[in-house]
Amino acid sequence: MQNFINQCNSWFMMYETSFQNDVQRVIFILSYISNKGKMGQWKQNYHRVYTNPVTKRFFLPSLAQFDADFQKAFGAIEEIQKAWKKILDISQDKKDIDDYITEFNNMAGKAQYDRYSADRNALLITLFDKGLPEHMTRYIIGIQPLPATIDDWQSAASYYENTYKIFLKREKTFVKKRAWQAPNQNNGRTSAPQTTTPKDPNAMDIDRMTTQERDDHIKKGKCFNCHQPGHMSRDCPKKPQRPACP
Repeated sequence: MQNFINQCNSWFMMYETSFQNDVQRVIFILSYISNKGKMGQWKQNYHRVYTNPVTKRFFLPSLAQFDADFQKAFGAIEEIQKAWKKILDISQDKKDIDDYITEFNNMAGKAQYDRYSADRNALLITLFDKGLPEHMTRYIIGIQPLPATIDDWQSAASYYENTYKIFLKREKTFVKKRAWQAPNQNNGRTSAPQTTTPKDPNAMDIDRMTTQERDDHIKKGKCFNCHQPGHMSRDCPKKPQRPACP
């Protein structure tokens, strides 16, 4: 019903020059109301109420009166009552705070609460606060000055939760970074330090030779110690002899 009224009002604005008075507007609306079912019955009765029984002329009321009659006949009274009951049970629970605010405002609109009326504003704050977790309520009532409107309460709640999410994200990143920098551990125990075996001063330093030099020594049978052919490094006469044990 409300969509139908909104469409008619939009049409009146678009073609303002074609609708100079309320009579034209009401006739236009009546022409688009169905002649069937309950709508058709209401339309016939409406014509009868505003028709002169003697002259049979149809005297249309003002657009404001027509709108009031239309709302009274087809207003979503049950939907408003359902919204009143549902808004009492709305809570954030596990929802994101911004989703909770959107749901709450939608239901408040359906319940036809005027958020800018002093009395309704106070009631909306009470209903909104009832659905918040306790720690968030403690934060909001600790703000100085205390938020005075439902808009201020919702802004404070959104700021609190979204800032807390940023903090948790940064904290998680910090913990991961510390874990990356932690020393290697094995089953909760710090691994033993590695010890370096001292190098034998008499051992030949093959690692200092290039690959080509090693290949050349192998092909030509050269000693890796004195670099002369004819014997192996273990039999090298120039190899320093270890002192005999006493």
